[in-house]
Amino acid sequence: MMSFSVGIWAQNPYVESMMKGMELIKKAQGKDQYITAANHFDRIAQVEKEQWHPAYHAAFSKAIAATQVSDPSMIEEFLDGAQSSLDNASSIIDNHSEILALQGFIHMLRIGVDPMTRAQQYSGMSSASLQKAIALDENNPRAIFLLAQLSYGTAQFFGSGTEEACQLNEKALALFAAEEKNKKDASFDPQWGRNMSESFKEQCAN
Repeated sequence: MMSFSVGIWAQNPYVESMMKGMELIKKAQGKDQYITAANHFDRIAQVEKEQWHPAYHAAFSKAIAATQVSDPSMIEEFLDGAQSSLDNASSIIDNHSEILALQGFIHMLRIGVDPMTRAQQYSGMSSASLQKAIALDENNPRAIFLLAQLSYGTAQFFGSGTEEACQLNEKALALFAAEEKNKKDASFDPQWGRNMSESFKEQCAN
């Protein structure tokens, strides 16, 4: 009965397109495939102007593409595209924890272009976005993990302890596990980040 229900649900053209896009992200490896996913979601967003998920996933795909390249100008190009898509999503559903968490991630990635000149500006912007995301949803594992990662980098920069950041990541991992357990097949809500958090745990262990 469940498979029949999901099958009927998936016959919706919007749902079919979104499911295809989610699969593109899941299988993506490298810049080009993430941009292919981003372009797919951009096309959906142009049609489904009242749905925030397509623009959100386009923004996420572009942000991840930025992590797949080393050329600063290309990183900036992808992050500018991610910001544009996220602004679109935010115009549809403002003040949302997931939007703010991804905003914090984009700000964080901009630090990496030139940490010496950008850390002060963008770390503050990233922290503010992530803190707002957590205030809106204290159980958002992405916001908590990203804040842990940002705190870790800040602590390293100033030569202070990283224990608090690593403890925060442990909280995120528990929330990721709970999210995975309660995941709904019919949801296009963000579910990324667990692998990143697990990799970060290994960094904390070293």
